[in-house]
Amino acid sequence: MGNTGIRIFSKAEKKKIIDYLKEPYEDFEEIIQTLENKIRFKIKSTMKDIFQKSPYNIGLCDLDGKLLYFNESGNCFISIHSIQDILGRSYKDICSLNKQNQQFIPKYEDIIEHIKQYEKPLELEFPIYKIKGDLAWVRIYTSILKLNGKKFIQFILQDITERKIAQKKIKESEEKYREIFEGSRDGFVMVDIDGKIIDANKAYCKMLGYTLKELKEFKNFYEITPRKYWDWEEKEIWNNRLLKKGYSGVYEKEYIRKDGSIFPVELQSYAVFNDNKNPIYLWGIARDISKKNEAKEKLIASEKKYRELTDLLPDIIYEADKKCNVTFTNTKGFKEFGYTKEDLQKGINVMDIIADEHKSKAKANIKRLLKGEETEASEYLLVRKNGTTFFARIHSRPLYREGKIIGFVGTISNIHKRVMAKKKIKESQRELQQLNKLKSELLRRTSHELKTPLVSIKGFLHLLMQFHINELSEDAIKFVNEIEYGCERLEQLIKDILDAAKLESGKIEFLKSKENLSELIEISVKSLKSAADLKNQTINLDIHENMTLEIEKEKILQVLDNIILNAIKNTPEGGSIKLTSIDSPKEYLIAIQDDGIGFTEREKKILFTQFGKIIRKEGNSHLNNEGTGLGLYISKKIIELHDGKIWAKSEGKSRGSTFYISLPKTS
Repeated sequence: MGNTGIRIFSKAEKKKIIDYLKEPYEDFEEIIQTLENKIRFKIKSTMKDIFQKSPYNIGLCDLDGKLLYFNESGNCFISIHSIQDILGRSYKDICSLNKQNQQFIPKYEDIIEHIKQYEKPLELEFPIYKIKGDLAWVRIYTSILKLNGKKFIQFILQDITERKIAQKKIKESEEKYREIFEGSRDGFVMVDIDGKIIDANKAYCKMLGYTLKELKEFKNFYEITPRKYWDWEEKEIWNNRLLKKGYSGVYEKEYIRKDGSIFPVELQSYAVFNDNKNPIYLWGIARDISKKNEAKEKLIASEKKYRELTDLLPDIIYEADKKCNVTFTNTKGFKEFGYTKEDLQKGINVMDIIADEHKSKAKANIKRLLKGEETEASEYLLVRKNGTTFFARIHSRPLYREGKIIGFVGTISNIHKRVMAKKKIKESQRELQQLNKLKSELLRRTSHELKTPLVSIKGFLHLLMQFHINELSEDAIKFVNEIEYGCERLEQLIKDILDAAKLESGKIEFLKSKENLSELIEISVKSLKSAADLKNQTINLDIHENMTLEIEKEKILQVLDNIILNAIKNTPEGGSIKLTSIDSPKEYLIAIQDDGIGFTEREKKILFTQFGKIIRKEGNSHLNNEGTGLGLYISKKIIELHDGKIWAKSEGKSRGSTFYISLPKTS
């Protein structure tokens, strides 16, 4: 017999056997027994060595699940405890050594019962926790083994942890791919090299109105494509692009829905090749562009409508890109600047139509616009194509597309006439201011010049009445009294003119002090009571007791006298005048109300102006029309120099009037 490669006996044992055979020995049974024992021991030792070194985990247990044998390499894999700790124990005891494995006891119990019942080999996979807590996956092969009339369960365990991890990753990858595949709003379709549909996502099926099963039953995708595209798509897309380059690029065609309707789609396809660079299947991405085409048509119609509307506007509408190149203007823009549509196509820059002296301001505003900032409307001097200029008001804002600034848009209004008129008005105002100064100076000088002879006249009248009154007749005395009254009126006029001139110049300074406004009102009313009594009028007070303010006492008294006397003069005999006050957090408000003649809205406009006297002609009402027309003007100036306000209201003629004085409280 040839050498099998397995050495059972050593050289010493081999020599001893030969010596046995050479001797004349009749007890062959002993020799055979010895050889059997040697061979059995060798086989057992060799098999044990094979099992112990096996890369698989080999074990043996009885029908109750008690572990009788387990090789060393198996225990290294499971890493539960030493062989001595687990041999002789049931699977329940072994699982109890690790709490995490206790959950698998019912599973193992089912496996043992299944083997005992059917006595057929069983193959399955299950998890197990190692001593360190790591989860491992094993595949078990079990069967019934009969030895010396007894039944045992033999099993082989294979570590499949890495394979399980790989399978899990593949599954996760497939799920992720499927999620993306099915979650896409675009249609995905896979076809084989003959054009037969292999797979498609929900979006693709919904787009066409078919189920995936129905699509797979088609001979090829040409059955959902109008006939006019067949030859072109096969030649241009399949042969010239996909099969040569591996991709088609984006192209448009049409599909036929299940209901027979035809709709446009945008397609892009890719070929998948095997190791031999032969195409095995193709991917297609399809998008229904019906709405896109409708939107495009609507956009064209909208742009047309936009242009028609902008052409109706009296102002220039323009758009410009980020480089300040004009991209759009309405008809008004072409007419105003003298450019043509051909000029616009060649290029017109915003900076070319702005005069040099305004370019820096324009650049600063454009810079802000391109940052997304809002800007106020500004005036610029603009330049036409022929070089002539005009003033314009430009109002611009950033121009956005898909959330990004692509330029700016705005309106241009021709305000040349307005600007020129404004310049003329300013020139006129300067001239009027100069004339007003001359007038004020003339009045001031005239007043001063009038004061000198007036003092002489009053002096001589006083001497005449004091030393020569007995020499004068009654008529002469009457004339002298009239002259004296005229002097007093003239003196008051001069005083008012001088006060008005001082207040208008703004050079007057008030010596303010803390005063009780309530007391000043009472003083003014008391001093004018005789004038009210002459006309049988009543003056009622309903004011706060203490209204302390920082004011110029004499000037405020002058204002009160002016307003109250004005009410007395313009109220008929037997009328009434009422003074009330309001105490608010920031100011005191005084109201002087009368039931007199009142005034109209037209008359109201001249109330507080210089010489703004309203002439009253009310039949037999005997209203006093005397006065300079400066009293209310002076009062307004005094109140304003106290940071206050004065105004008047009336519901119309013969319906009375109310004058209001507002003075801020002392801070």
